[in-house]
Amino acid sequence: MRQWGRMRCPACGEGNSDKAVVCELCQAPLRGWHTAVSEERGPGPTPAVVVPAAVGAPVARKPTAPIEPTPATPGVGAPRGPRPAVLYIPQPSVQRGPGALGVLLVLLALGGGVAAAYRYWPRPAEPKAPSAPAMKAPFAPATKAAVPAKPPPTALPAQPVPKPQPSPVGTEPAPNQPIVEVKPSEPRGTRSVSSSWFEDAEGLGRAKKEQEYANVPMIIYFRVDWCPYCRRMDQDIITSSSVREFLANVVKVRVNPESSPDNAELARGMGVSGYPSVYVVPRPGSTPEKIQSLSRKADEPIELSAEKFISSAKAAGIRQAQNQVVDGFDKLNRGDTAGARADLDRAIETNPRNADAYFWRGEADAKAGELGKAVGNLKRALELDPDRKDALFALANIYGGNGEYDEAIKYLTRAIRVAPDYAQGTAFAQRGQSYKMKGDMDAAKADFAEACKRGTASACIPAQP
Repeated sequence: MRQWGRMRCPACGEGNSDKAVVCELCQAPLRGWHTAVSEERGPGPTPAVVVPAAVGAPVARKPTAPIEPTPATPGVGAPRGPRPAVLYIPQPSVQRGPGALGVLLVLLALGGGVAAAYRYWPRPAEPKAPSAPAMKAPFAPATKAAVPAKPPPTALPAQPVPKPQPSPVGTEPAPNQPIVEVKPSEPRGTRSVSSSWFEDAEGLGRAKKEQEYANVPMIIYFRVDWCPYCRRMDQDIITSSSVREFLANVVKVRVNPESSPDNAELARGMGVSGYPSVYVVPRPGSTPEKIQSLSRKADEPIELSAEKFISSAKAAGIRQAQNQVVDGFDKLNRGDTAGARADLDRAIETNPRNADAYFWRGEADAKAGELGKAVGNLKRALELDPDRKDALFALANIYGGNGEYDEAIKYLTRAIRVAPDYAQGTAFAQRGQSYKMKGDMDAAKADFAEACKRGTASACIPAQP
């Protein structure tokens, strides 16, 4: 192995001095000057430029072909002569970079040099801070600008105060404002009707129009020619003076189901099961109601009379009106005030003398807050039934709740006269409370004592002024 510092010939492998340009053994050009080559590096062809060795002659640089190496033979080589000066031109080659230790040493050296240069490098003198100029009067020292305050919000223009308007009729009055009674409207009046009978299904359509126009009840009478009861109805009942007077204000329809298919279809639709069959329509648009006592089922016998005819027909209208009152009462209990009022209005239209319809219409008005209408309907119920206790108590409650104690005392006094023991003397207790609110403590104590004696436990507590 050759040592570092010796130049190895690429052709024959002979070691040469590190100053040699050509191999001393085979005269082959070496790779370059001052290049230490170890055995690990492989040989490679290197172009060279041959310069004449004449002393003082200019060196001419021209490329020559690379010299092919020949096998090295000990003692055999090119004849020695004047050695040409060979200039080696280094070619780019892959070389190893410095190791990590070398890089660290280089950085330390550079850092030391920079620090030394910074330490001994001349620096300019630091400028002195300028002195504040003298302030002249009347100027004041500059201060931090104050943040401007937000302007106050623009006030809205004053709105004109609306003038109090009178409450609509029937609305809830203010406390202690007298309730203005609103009387119920009168039922639609009736008009005269035709004295003749409308015949069959085709005549029923015209009869409905007349009922709507006259606002009266309508009777539909189904009959056949062979029926003995129908003959008796035609000859004895309808022709009687009392029945004719009753039918003078009633729209009348007579149908023979065996005379045409339309008549038969009408009879099936209304549920006719025997002859005669009589139906009443109490008011325009209401449901026809069958009068059972005047209608025959199959071959069952029936008893007919003029008085029975009139009373049964009137009762049918009354029953239907009462059914509508019951419907209105149920809706009122379910909270459907509007539906209850509509049903009760139909009941009043069907039977204008139905005190129940007016009473519950007043209760529905009170629940809706229309106290004026409530008072009007309750008073109409008392006109039809002067001793109706629930109407007297209802009026007393409305007036007492509104602070009109004199009116409340008036109706409670009537209730005591009608039924003093009603609800264990509750009327005495309520009247005593009204006297107390008026400041009449003597009358209040007397009524409370009477109520306590009749069983109202809450009235037994001594009244306090």
